[in-house]
Amino acid sequence: EVALACEGTIAVAELDTSWFLHNAPAAAQLSGRTADGEWRELLPRTAIAPDNRNRFLLTDASPCTAVRLDVFPDGGMARLRLHGTPTEGGHAALSARWNSARWKDT
Repeated sequence: EVALACEGTIAVAELDTSWFLHNAPAAAQLSGRTADGEWRELLPRTAIAPDNRNRFLLTDASPCTAVRLDVFPDGGMARLRLHGTPTEGGHAALSARWNSARWKDT
């Protein structure tokens, strides 16, 4: 499970299996946790290629606060990149957290 900086909607997921030729997973699935704790499917179980940046457009993604990556079978994953947009509430919460931390030591 990977916590996001704030609640947001993910538009593109990149599952990078670079350098994993013989130990890469054959398929992957992404789930997102909503603000109320429910898990929703972002990317159904999908075949991925070894030694490749596998990119997926997530057109029906719900706003989420965390993402879970499952791979089948277990194998090497170089990195997970998620690109999206914060929700209004997520942006406000992130701004408040940033301003609170920024002025804390002054």
